[in-house]
Amino acid sequence: MHGQLIASNAFSGARGGDQPPREGGGFPRRDHPGVRQPSGALFLALYTVFIVGLRISAPGYIEAVWVLDALSGVAPAGIPLEELLFAVTFGMY
Repeated sequence: MHGQLIASNAFSGARGGDQPPREGGGFPRRDHPGVRQPSGALFLALYTVFIVGLRISAPGYIEAVWVLDALSGVAPAGIPLEELLFAVTFGMY
């Protein structure tokens, strides 16, 4: 009985007590779908600034560390396309 009471209070308190559970089973930002695209774009911008700074401060680092032969070969501004796609999808998460 005591364990059930604690679990009941813990789960009801997390949502404010009287709010029903969210649909979707807890997928991230399921209740705010309009946040995903701006979030992805913002992280892409920040990540691009970071990678450009890396290219300026450590020339040749990307070529030395990334296995560019295994990638698509598309590199706008010298940044592998896969890195940019990673940034967008990570930001949307």
